Amino acid sequence: MTITDCNWEELGDTARDALLRRPAVADDHDIREKTRRIVDQVRESGDDALLRLTAQYDRAELTALAVSAAEIRAAENELT
Repeated sequence: MTITDCNWEELGDTARDALLRRPAVADDHDIREKTRRIVDQVRESGDDALLRLTAQYDRAELTALAVSAAEIRAAENELT
């Protein structure tokens, strides 16, 4: 599965319509199997699995899963 970035404002009506349609998932079994393996890893290894999977799928190296109070305040300040 590939994720493509699109700028909604730059798309024409046909492209927008295509993005809003849910594509047929031909490899539904494959998606379910990969998801099951991820859930199993998290059940077995907890936070360690989450950190490892985050590095694998998001390419983000985290040292903790908690959000600090300062990060929460900074995020709140970004809200309108």
